[in-house]
Formats: sequence, C-alpha cells, structure tokens
Amino acid sequence: MDLAEANSSPEEEEFLNNRVPGKELKNHNKSLKMIQGSQIELERELENFGSKFENISLIPRRYTPRIGRTLEGTTTIGIMESIQARKSSCTIEITNRLHVPLDHPKYFSYGACRSPMPVQIPAHTVEAFGFSDTPGDCTRGVCSYHIEGTNVRIAAMYSITFGSFALGLVSEDTPIDYTFYYNARKNDDWDEKSDKRRGLAHNGAITVRHDNLVATATMTDSVKALVKIELSYAD
Repeated sequence: MDLAEANSSPEEEEFLNNRVPGKELKNHNKSLKMIQGSQIELERELENFGSKFENISLIPRRYTPRIGRTLEGTTTIGIMESIQARKSSCTIEITNRLHVPLDHPKYFSYGACRSPMPVQIPAHTVEAFGFSDTPGDCTRGVCSYHIEGTNVRIAAMYSITFGSFALGLVSEDTPIDYTFYYNARKNDDWDEKSDKRRGLAHNGAITVRHDNLVATATMTDSVKALVKIELSYAD
C-alpha cells in the first residue's frame, strides 16, 4: 500500500475512482472554446457597431468634384493656354464643394472675358473660365457668384500687374464694380476681417470664413496667372 492510498479517505477514493483519464482536459477545452466563441461573437458585434457608427458623421464628406461643362474635353490648363492675350491673362478655377449651386455670375473687368463664366456651378462641381488684357489695358477685375439659399456672394479680385488677389464672402447685394475692385486692392478693411482677405501671389493661399462657409484661394505668380478657388463647409 503506497502513501497515497494510505492517506486517502473513503470519499477521496470514490472521487479518484470516478475520474476518467483526460475528462478534465476535455472539460477544460470545452470551456475554453465556449469562452473563445463568446469572444469572437463579441468582436463581431463590435465590428458591426463600428461599421454602422462610421456611417454617421457630423462633418460633411468631401466629395470628389465632378467635371463641369466648361471642362468637358479639356482641362483648366487647356483653357489657360487657349486664351488669346496680348501680354497677360487670368484663368479662374472654382471648385464648389457645397450641397447647393453657385448662380447669378457677375464680373467687372478692365480686360476681356475670353472664356465665359458658366451660368451656374452645380454642387460638387469644378468649372473654369478666363480673362485677358486688351490693347491699352491689363488683366484685372472682379468675378463673383451668388451662393444659392443664402444672402452671400463669393467674390474674387485679381490684378496680374501687381501679382495680387483677394477673396471675400460678401453680402448678396454687394455691387461688383470698380469700387469693389479698388477696395479689394487697397482698403485696409480687407486685411482685418475674417470674411475678406487680400494677398500676393508669391505669399501663398488666403482663406476667408463666414458662418458655416469657408473659401480658400491661391494665385500663380505669372503673367498668365491661374487663380484656384475652393468653396466648402467649415469643419
């Protein structure tokens, strides 16, 4: 009789006799599989919840803009190269990332509008148009669009001679004329307010804000300049 048998009580012997080799290990594996199965189900539920949550956004998505009618069969650079100019020109590209169109275009120009402004820039669309100089005058002026559903216009000033440009989100009834051009070029008001900004081509982008709208513009420092404007909702 060994030590284990000598020290075993009747209850312990009954328990030991009822043990089946490997049974505890099987039970352990079964419990482990149940735990792992529950964990997998939990992970799946979390993944499903996450994918559903990703579809909910408080920030408007940035859609890839569509090509507008002015750019069918060409590019902004193509329009810029096609503009007939004596010395200088200004091509303007507007990307409208809003959910509403831009309409009622207006412009004031010392030169000529060589590639017409489209009547409307639809939502999530990019369009381009251009101006050039004329004998006795250089390429400078203002172009503007009304933002549908608001009392706001987006307006841009350009002056190729001075390599300057300006961007504003202004009142819908603001006259687009010489006074606007002059103020955008020289008035200190355009350096002090968040909805108006003036800049030089070699200094980079300018950005303006009004309510939930934000617009950014850049201008190349060249006699054949390209002004790029992007209008979107503020984050």
